[in-house]
Amino acid sequence: MSQKKVDADALSMARSDCAAIGLLASTGAAEKVNLTIPEYTQRYGPKRTRVFELIRAKELEAIKDGRRTYITVESAERRQARLKNRAE
Repeated sequence: MSQKKVDADALSMARSDCAAIGLLASTGAAEKVNLTIPEYTQRYGPKRTRVFELIRAKELEAIKDGRRTYITVESAERRQARLKNRAE
């Protein structure tokens, strides 16, 4: 197998791995589409236990990848908008 073919295969696998863990290469820069639980708690504030309660209550959309749990940025932003609307 040629070196170019191997490099192309490796690049393809790396891109699919990035997509699986929540990075989307759209404009050349990687843009997060999923957050880990620690990233979510750091960005939005609730503690880890509360995040899992929100997932069980279907207030946050979660994606499992093996043992890891990711929160979609879209669902996180929807929840923030709901909280903001309640406060008004």
